[in-house]
Amino acid sequence: MTRRLALPLLRVAQAEKVTHNGALTLIDSLVHAAVEVRPLNDPPADPDSKRCWLVGAVPAGDWIGQGNAIAIRTIGG
Repeated sequence: MTRRLALPLLRVAQAEKVTHNGALTLIDSLVHAAVEVRPLNDPPADPDSKRCWLVGAVPAGDWIGQGNAIAIRTIGG
């Protein structure tokens, strides 16, 4: 189940599990985005999969080139 909307994820041995589960994770995060801090230019050192971040106007590290976007943490990174 996804964390916010409790959408059902496919289990092992079901077809196209990675694609389906990835899509549901994105839907879960973006439909109910809960940004709790101001825009950040540096990615958090230890991101929590329950949070979203607003990427600042001058991003650094893994966020370079993603200015003014919404960042989420998924199981795959």
